[in-house]
Amino acid sequence: MKISIRLYNFLAILTLIAVTSNLYGQNGVRAFGIQYKPIFPLGIVNTDGQSVSDPTNNTKLDIITKRGSSIGAVIRIGLSKRWSLETGINYVKRNYDLKLSSPDFKDSEGSLQLIGYEIPVIAMIFVKLGENMYMNAASGISFDFFPTGGIVSYDRDTIEYGMLESNWLIPALNVNLGFEYRTKNSGYFYIGSSYHIPFSDIATVFVSYRNTGTNKFEALVNPPPTISGTYFTLDLRYFFNPGMKEKKDPNR
Repeated sequence: MKISIRLYNFLAILTLIAVTSNLYGQNGVRAFGIQYKPIFPLGIVNTDGQSVSDPTNNTKLDIITKRGSSIGAVIRIGLSKRWSLETGINYVKRNYDLKLSSPDFKDSEGSLQLIGYEIPVIAMIFVKLGENMYMNAASGISFDFFPTGGIVSYDRDTIEYGMLESNWLIPALNVNLGFEYRTKNSGYFYIGSSYHIPFSDIATVFVSYRNTGTNKFEALVNPPPTISGTYFTLDLRYFFNPGMKEKKDPNR
């Protein structure tokens, strides 16, 4: 899934306005937390994979998105009673199964795991539902980093599956909805869901066949398909007992 540069600039400006409009003169919660986000493939949001074919050799490749995970740390800065800013860093694992069928040889399978890191900057708005219960909606930009440069998997030493990252840094849109239960002494407990949409495809998949007795590989699927990197998660967070920024006494 690709998002135009104009939309990217609009979202970046919108996020910046939402943050800076409350940044000055606000005192509130400063919280540190940890989070775990299992990644689920869902067809309804187009995160379950794709199938591509090469008509020149009647080869078909199924790219199946498997469950992945994201784990990291979160820093929340309270801007007002309703608005907060969140950032942090996440370690993300995306898992894919690949199934190849061709009339020229036996069906083949491979697995690839793409590792990345994310630094989100998200503006959140909260609505109080009860004495300790809150609902939130959030949106912002994530900076996705891919340090591996590429990954390779082999099947029977003759079929090579490879994934080459499009860039080492790809921005993405994050949208989120969730619920939070706040305690005075035991921290905050949060459950929600997120939709992560990179602004460009994050990687290209290559499949090739090695001729017996040689080190020469021939491409089996042309043109090579790309991976959008879009994913849907269940968000589980815990914030340690938050502290309040000390307010200055105007009479001093």
